[in-house]
Amino acid sequence: MHSSEYINPNLTEPGVKYYMTQTLKVCNISKNKHFNIIFNISTLILIVSIIILTLYYRYKGMPTLQERQQKSEEKKKYILGKIQTMQKIKQNNSLDLITNLPIK
Repeated sequence: MHSSEYINPNLTEPGVKYYMTQTLKVCNISKNKHFNIIFNISTLILIVSIIILTLYYRYKGMPTLQERQQKSEEKKKYILGKIQTMQKIKQNNSLDLITNLPIK
């Protein structure tokens, strides 16, 4: 018996095996391409939405011109009220010092 008599049997044609491997390679490349596109788009949307939300909350937190003016007026009224009460206290104390009489 010669070595030519022991030929390994193949269940498929030689061209079918090559066709299947090449088809699987093309499918894998196509799948990876689509996956990368979807991943990149979703990452872009996520980053843009985070930036938009951050800017929106920072902007929303800032008071408008009218609100700033109103707050400034309230501060002025508060400070003037405190100054007036301090002046009244000083005036009462100065009257007490002039007479040196205890007030009861």
